[in-house]
Amino acid sequence: MRLRPDHVRKTLAALVAGAGLASACSPQGDAPADGETAVSADPDSRALPATALTAARDWYASAGVDIDAVAQLPVDERARRLTQAVYAFCESGPQTVSHIDALFEDCVTACGGFSYVLRGLLESTGAQTRYINLYNIPNQGNHTAVEVNLGDRWAFYDPTFGAYFTRDGEADGPVLILNEIVAGYSADELENHVVQAHDETAPFMSEPLASLFSETFDHTYMTLENYQLAEARSRLDARELIVLDIPLVLDGGTAGIGDFDAETVADAQSAWLVQTNAILLDDDLANDVSYVSHELSNRKSERVTTVSVSNVQPGHRYEISLVLFGRDGQEVQISAMGRSAYYGGRNRVRLTGTRSVETARFVAVENTARFAVRNFNPTGTVRMLAIEVDEIPQQDG
Repeated sequence: MRLRPDHVRKTLAALVAGAGLASACSPQGDAPADGETAVSADPDSRALPATALTAARDWYASAGVDIDAVAQLPVDERARRLTQAVYAFCESGPQTVSHIDALFEDCVTACGGFSYVLRGLLESTGAQTRYINLYNIPNQGNHTAVEVNLGDRWAFYDPTFGAYFTRDGEADGPVLILNEIVAGYSADELENHVVQAHDETAPFMSEPLASLFSETFDHTYMTLENYQLAEARSRLDARELIVLDIPLVLDGGTAGIGDFDAETVADAQSAWLVQTNAILLDDDLANDVSYVSHELSNRKSERVTTVSVSNVQPGHRYEISLVLFGRDGQEVQISAMGRSAYYGGRNRVRLTGTRSVETARFVAVENTARFAVRNFNPTGTVRMLAIEVDEIPQQDG
C-alpha cells in the first residue's frame, strides 16, 4: 500500500477531546477552522482508553479471530502479524469517522490512526505499547509509529507502511529497536533489514510470517533513509526535551516565514501549513520546517523552537520580529544561542492580548545567528506563526 498523492496532504481531522491522539503525516496536518482549537500533532503515549480496547475486541469478533488465541502468541509475533493486519485493513486518506474508536470499523486515516488501531489490537491482548513520534522527515513532515515492549527492549513497528526491521532481514528474525535503525546501519544497508508486508487482507493468524511479509519497501513519500533523517524523535515523556529548528536564509537583506497580516490563529496556521508543506516538498532538505515547530508548549514534554538565520554578516545589525498567538499574560523566553549573535531584545516577553508582535534588534557575530524560543509557562500553548528578519542599513562613517 502506498500513500496516494491526492491524500498525501491529509491527516486526522476529527478527533475526540481527550482521546490523546493527533497526527500530522504526509506531509503535514490540516489547520483548524476559524474558532476551533488547534489539536497537537503529538499522539499521547499513555495506555489507550478502555473504549479503544472494547472497539479492538469488537474488531477481532467481526474478523472471526479468536482474541484468546492471539493473546497466547509471543508478544513479538503478535506485533508482527497485527502490523500486517492493520496495514491491510486501514487505508491512507482523509479520516471520515467522527470518533477515533470508529477506526476499528472504518479505517481511513493517517499514520496516527494506523498506530492507534495497532496499539488497540495489541493492548487488548495484554501487550504494552506506546507511540513513537518522528518529527520533520523529508516529504512526510511528522510521522507516528508504534513501539512494543518485548521485555528487554521496545521494538519498532510502522503499521502505516506495513514495516518493521530485523537483524537478518527475515520476517521471523530478531526485531530491531528504533535506535538500531537510526544509527546501526547505513541507509543502503537498511534495505537488507526491512521487512515489508502485503497490503491484501490475509488470514494473518495462520499464514507463515514469510508469506505475510514478502514485499519490497516502495512508498512514494517514504524512504528507508527517512527513518534516520528525522529532526527529532519523541515518546512524549514529561522529562523529554524536543528541539525543532526553523531555518531562514537572508536574501536581499530579508528573510521570513508565515503571514504577518493574519489576524486570527486559524488564518495564521493555514498560511503556516501551506508554506511548510511547500518547503517540505522541494528538493532542499536543509530548509525543511516541521509544521509543529510553531507550537511552544510544555504540555507533554518540554519543547524549544530554534530559529537559525543564515547568510548574515558578522558585525551587521538586524531586526527580528515574531508574531505570537496565545492568551493575555502568557510569557515567552527568547535568547541568542551561544555567541552567534548579540540579542538586544527582552529575554522574557509577556503577551498582550491574543496576538502579539515582538520586535528586537541583534548584531550578528557569526554567519548564522541562532535563537532559542520557548514557552516560559508550565502549561498552555503559545503559537509562533510568523517570523521576519531584516537587515538594518549600515550608517556611513
